[in-house]
Amino acid sequence: MKPHLLREQERVCKLAHASWIDENGSRPGNDLGTWIGEREENAAWHLLRETRELFQREKITTQTRPEVFEALYAAEGSDWFRWYGDDQTCETEFEDLFRHHLRCAYMLAPLKPPLELKYSIVPHVVT
Repeated sequence: MKPHLLREQERVCKLAHASWIDENGSRPGNDLGTWIGEREENAAWHLLRETRELFQREKITTQTRPEVFEALYAAEGSDWFRWYGDDQTCETEFEDLFRHHLRCAYMLAPLKPPLELKYSIVPHVVT
């Protein structure tokens, strides 16, 4: 199957957004607050953006390295971000798995993962 070229796509000017869950304390309705805006959520989005930008600079694409993007897509699943922030309790397994998917994408590239991926975004509490 050939890729859909960007220049051939119709421009979308109005795109409805919604979430299946609202952020605690927010107004009812369309709300993406549980996915972005808090320190932990923003840190996770930053890791994704840095990864995508590096792959673009290195000219790593879905056509040249599909396995890299399979790992990246696993990290881009939006439910990861639901677990971050003060409005949720992040299970350490989810957070570890999110960073693991990103590390796998780097290793499959093959590129050295950034040190940030070694360290938890959410502090792991020992009980």
